[in-house]
Amino acid sequence: MPGVVHFVGLRFAAGFLATIALLAPIASVRAQQVSVQDRAQLLRSPTTPATDPYSEENGVVNGRAAAVLRELWNWRDKEAQAADRPAFHILQNHLLIRAAEQFAAGELPDYRHFSARRRQTFREAAERGLQLPEAEWPVRPKRGGTRPTREMERAAEALRRRRDAVADAHGLEPSLIAPRGALDALAADESRTETLLVPWQRDLLEL
Repeated sequence: MPGVVHFVGLRFAAGFLATIALLAPIASVRAQQVSVQDRAQLLRSPTTPATDPYSEENGVVNGRAAAVLRELWNWRDKEAQAADRPAFHILQNHLLIRAAEQFAAGELPDYRHFSARRRQTFREAAERGLQLPEAEWPVRPKRGGTRPTREMERAAEALRRRRDAVADAHGLEPSLIAPRGALDALAADESRTETLLVPWQRDLLEL
């Protein structure tokens, strides 16, 4: 009887190890898929910070509110770096823009998740923007009117095909990997790759 139990135990162990060997490659692939999906989820979130507080996606902020927004934007970046957290974990874009408008209107926005120190530095940043003279208020950059050349159009189309193929391979929306505007800008000036795309996007597109 002990011999039978020992034999069954060995058969079970062998089967278990074989199952692990079969599942290991699948787990590795799945981990890669989850990693890409997690990254895409970050992009899909409306709280993902843009690099430019005056970009069209953030709406139009002018005058004194724009001066406040610039100070708050820089304040948030410093807070995020100090905490080693994404900027939107400090304060989401739409809340930051709304706060700038409120400060400019004489209101005092507040957020429960702020510590006493963060609340103080937040208000100090807004005050710096409020104290700026009109001559130092930000001016929204004008959009360029340069028409794309035939070569730029071909380069942009090639980038879109590459992006679409990567998106299809990972089951993602193409715009999550790289928006059309970014690809068009890269086609016009490929030296802007590092400013327009984050590292994982560049890795996926092999740029």
